[in-house]
Amino acid sequence: MSSLLHRLLTAPAALAVKRPVKDALWTLRGMTMSAVEIPPDARDVLFVCHGNICRSPFAERLARRLFEDRGDFEFQSVGVHAWPGSEPPAHAVAAALPFGVDLRSHRSRAIDTPALLAADLVVGMEPWHGSVIGRRFPKLAKPCVLLSEFEETATRRGGYLRYNVPDPYGRDMRSFEECFARMESCLRGLRARLT
Repeated sequence: MSSLLHRLLTAPAALAVKRPVKDALWTLRGMTMSAVEIPPDARDVLFVCHGNICRSPFAERLARRLFEDRGDFEFQSVGVHAWPGSEPPAHAVAAALPFGVDLRSHRSRAIDTPALLAADLVVGMEPWHGSVIGRRFPKLAKPCVLLSEFEETATRRGGYLRYNVPDPYGRDMRSFEECFARMESCLRGLRARLT
């Protein structure tokens, strides 16, 4: 029964209905989400994603490259549900290389008190990352800004993609390439804001 339900929910007709509804809900939700103020002296940036094997380590290492002329910035990455010591999937490693990012030596790290204490700015890939941090570390949690807020596109995305950098984990190589290309644009926008 579950495979039948899965086929029904992923059928083209179902997706044609689900996507606009999802975008409409996120557009409404977005109206209630306020932009997080970035501290003017933010120099230690913590990138957060689900498992710290794809998006946040890519953001950490690409940010280091983009900010290498600015020695006063530090970057770290963690996962809100990371299994410490996990390696990035092969697609993530391969898709990161054209951006000058080598993920082969990365090992995942779970969010913890030292990482939050060291951070001036927490940057999440999806709104729920900030919510999890707030629940787990109520006395330490800092406002979590969304990476998508810095996207450098001429026309801003709407709906779900306006507020989320979807996780490519478990998907094909093209999903990783598209995700990392979008993240590069967002990180360039973040650099412009922080400098």
